[in-house]
Amino acid sequence: MKKIFVSLLGISAFSLFLTACTKSEPDPSNQKPTIEILRTLPAATTDIVCEETHDNVLIAHPGETLEIEMKLKDDHGLSQYKIEIHENADCHDHDHRPLSEWYYSNVVDLSGTETTKTEIISIPDDAEIAPYHIEIKLIDESGMESDELEYNLVLES
Repeated sequence: MKKIFVSLLGISAFSLFLTACTKSEPDPSNQKPTIEILRTLPAATTDIVCEETHDNVLIAHPGETLEIEMKLKDDHGLSQYKIEIHENADCHDHDHRPLSEWYYSNVVDLSGTETTKTEIISIPDDAEIAPYHIEIKLIDESGMESDELEYNLVLES
């Protein structure tokens, strides 16, 4: 009986030694990544879009360029950001997306825990004069998604 006890004690001590020496995995992120808009060109304003007052409205013209400078952060590591622009001529919600003449989508791979990026977007000369939605999303290495940032883009003639 004593031999069995000593053997079990030895195996337990060896197992404890092995688990104590193995590299542990980092804790998965439990915080959403964050997007902070540092600057937009044209500058964001408050305006009426689809008969409602909205903050974060960009007013531009076909043929111009949009710039969106962002600070992107996460506690464990960034993976990607996505910017999408789609038409909002029918003042839709995001349950039903219309087909549109001009659609923009860009996904950018990231690394590190913090970075500043500037997205430069050329508006086509023939883009339809209409309101558009700009949606910005950020994903971290653990797959957690930021709160979506939404801007309204109004193209005028």
